[in-house]
Amino acid sequence: MATFQDRVARVAAVLGNRADITSVVAPNAVSRVMGWIRDSYINICMSYPLETLEVSLPTVLAQGANTIIYPPDCRAIKSLTFSNVSDGTTFQPDFKDLQYFRMFNQVNLGPPSVYTTLNNLMLFGPGADRQYNLIIDYWQLPQIQDANGDVLDPSQSTVDISSTPILLPYDWLEILDYGAEMRGHAELLEREKAQELQQLLFGFTIPLTNKFVPGLIGQIMTRRQAQAPYIDYGIQPRTPKRSYSNVP
Repeated sequence: MATFQDRVARVAAVLGNRADITSVVAPNAVSRVMGWIRDSYINICMSYPLETLEVSLPTVLAQGANTIIYPPDCRAIKSLTFSNVSDGTTFQPDFKDLQYFRMFNQVNLGPPSVYTTLNNLMLFGPGADRQYNLIIDYWQLPQIQDANGDVLDPSQSTVDISSTPILLPYDWLEILDYGAEMRGHAELLEREKAQELQQLLFGFTIPLTNKFVPGLIGQIMTRRQAQAPYIDYGIQPRTPKRSYSNVP
């Protein structure tokens, strides 16, 4: 699996292999190039629900409880599935906005049928009438790691992050590189080069025709998009009911 260190040579070469962007100055342990790669990676992971960032967490909702803390590495919830401990039957709560949830009856306990979110909490209603198993499927935050595999605060710069694994599909690796290079050109005041990379990534509009030309990001697909022709068809049309019969 590729790491941040594997992308440094290519990004640095495009930016001129300047010593001031690849060297590390104490007390920092992160070079400027490594910082641009980190920032590009964070931007991608926070903006696009890629299949490599999907995680499942089994947990429980205790009897009488109606809240669960978000997993600390959760960007967004994709699915919540409850199951009865006794017989294994499953059900999923419906998401409602906070205003609707506050109007929901919280006195009588029962199977949690709705949920909402507030700060770092998932709120369920009604409160659980028994203990339920719960599987939380979610989109994971970018995991910036040190040499021991410990997850770090992404804003820190005093710990080496070069061994951070890059959890991106293969076709997104060049997006990561271009994003880092764009940030490098911008900070080095090479504005025209930064603008060219921005247009390459995100696209641009032709002024005379107002036609939008998509960039690289608009031309590649997530797994969900690649599978769309097979899973997103509507319900098959049914033969309309007839009020007559050809049976004598």
